[in-house]
Amino acid sequence: MTEDHANSGSAEHKQIKDRSAHDTAIALERLRIEEATASRAHELLVLDRQIELARIHAGGWHLT
Repeated sequence: MTEDHANSGSAEHKQIKDRSAHDTAIALERLRIEEATASRAHELLVLDRQIELARIHAGGWHLT
């Protein structure tokens, strides 16, 4: 194997590692966004339920 060929393989290996690291970072960011979205949706659902309960209590309705 020539030195140029070895260096070329090394550069190619670095490109593959860099691409893999980039792909992993993108996947992690997407996961973080999905988790934040799910968390916010849950918070909004809880707030909606709290508002509904407050309206029931304000209207004099009682759950039995």
